[in-house]
Amino acid sequence: MFSALPLWLIATLLSVLCASSGQILLKIGVRSAGLPPNVLLHPAGLFAALLNPYVIGGILAFVAGMLFWLAAINGQQLSSVYPLAALGYVIVTLVSVLLFHDRLTGWKVAGILLIVLGVALLNQGTSGTSDVVDGPDLR
Repeated sequence: MFSALPLWLIATLLSVLCASSGQILLKIGVRSAGLPPNVLLHPAGLFAALLNPYVIGGILAFVAGMLFWLAAINGQQLSSVYPLAALGYVIVTLVSVLLFHDRLTGWKVAGILLIVLGVALLNQGTSGTSDVVDGPDLR
């Protein structure tokens, strides 16, 4: 299945999965630390959260996602790749419903559908096209 996908698309999807996982791990970490609301606005509370293993895992997931993102945008039009990052909203929302028992309202479902439709529309006819030759040469 994945062998038929271009490498930039695989890297993009892995980046989105890492970023989404990072969000979920950060939420688990803050919850498991048992910190009261707004304590993270104080240096001691922030330091306590940063020592939580889930928070550390979330930060590492973001770093991994960034590395995949660099691979994804290398040689591709950013306007084609970047809309796919919005799929992270869909993933985080659905996982939050399952894991944290967030409410899935009709508005959230409509938003998810609009995001998916928007990503599809933004990539019609341009998905995976390489950098344009008349763009700025930043090398």
